[in-house]
Amino acid sequence: GFKVIDNVAPTIGLLIEQNEYAVGSTVNIAKAVAVDNSGTPTIYKVVLKPDSKMIEIGDSFVADQKGIYTIYYYAFDANHNSVVASYQINVK
Repeated sequence: GFKVIDNVAPTIGLLIEQNEYAVGSTVNIAKAVAVDNSGTPTIYKVVLKPDSKMIEIGDSFVADQKGIYTIYYYAFDANHNSVVASYQINVK
């Protein structure tokens, strides 16, 4: 037999509803939709905080510092192909 090689990365889309927040508020991050030719990809979400600390998050986090936060979405398919999407929020 033969094996089909999957080297097609998933695609990911973000539905960004808000990108400015007050310090101390809960940030509900953008919804992510990822699709792939080999099934539903797994998505990991992390936030890079203004103090350069990066933490893994779920669907929300508390913005405890002023500054720019970058939210990253990493989508992986079953064959280890991946894609990254990100956006920034401003906390005042």
